[in-house]
Amino acid sequence: MGKKRESKKIAKKEDKKDTVDAPPKKPISSFFVFTGKQTPILKPKYVEISKKDGKSHFDMKKMLKDLGAEWKKMSVDEKKPYVDKAAELKDEYKKAMEAYLKNHPDAEKTSGKRKRKSGKGKRKRKIEHSDEEEKKEESYLDEAPTSSEEEDD
Repeated sequence: MGKKRESKKIAKKEDKKDTVDAPPKKPISSFFVFTGKQTPILKPKYVEISKKDGKSHFDMKKMLKDLGAEWKKMSVDEKKPYVDKAAELKDEYKKAMEAYLKNHPDAEKTSGKRKRKSGKGKRKRKIEHSDEEEKKEESYLDEAPTSSEEEDD
């Protein structure tokens, strides 16, 4: 019975892949190209054995911090291969996006950013003024001298 479930799950995943024609993903930046190439090389250096459970843990945060510092120190010439690769990926993305938009004329070209809800879900309370406060503000504005009246005095 377990094999039937697995085959159904696989079939469902394949069906979803066929029916869902998603737009191409945005290309990665030159820094992420650099990170992708350096991670397999540096990963063994950042594996630590936990004192609590004795298991090994990979410290991604520390590695990325060090890679960022290394990236900042690199000269333009050292960064060039990564920048070129990122430009190549960007060109591929543009071609893929053009093809996608031809096949999906109703699809809008999005910036790739999600729209945020204003206030992060919290509603701003509307401050209500009484009629008397509004009248005071209006009367104050009426009494205030204009710039031409100030010059006459």
